[in-house]
Amino acid sequence: MSDIYDLCQIIHRGIGLSFEDLAEEIIAAGFHRDCTATDIADAILAAGWRPPARKIETVEELNAVSDMAIIRDCLGNVLEAAVHDQDGLIEWWATGSADDCYPVSLPATVLWEPEAGDE
Repeated sequence: MSDIYDLCQIIHRGIGLSFEDLAEEIIAAGFHRDCTATDIADAILAAGWRPPARKIETVEELNAVSDMAIIRDCLGNVLEAAVHDQDGLIEWWATGSADDCYPVSLPATVLWEPEAGDE
């Protein structure tokens, strides 16, 4: 899902209001009546909000990351995934290096993952 969708869901759950009641709260806060949740999410994202970084806790989660994903492991190593097309195995390389393959110490934080079409 997109950041906008995630944020809209967080707003809805966090406030605990129906979408209609949330719309009334938004109007009361000064947004125009035709403003949608997507408009508000766009404004919040433009102001710099981002969802919390995804944590990888298990080897299964680590093995499911996309090619070229970038993580920071619990030792502070920043690593990039290189998925082998033939066997699907993932090697983790120090960013900016073609010579140093590292083991990952979990938990790790996903710093960046390519979106569809970025790979």
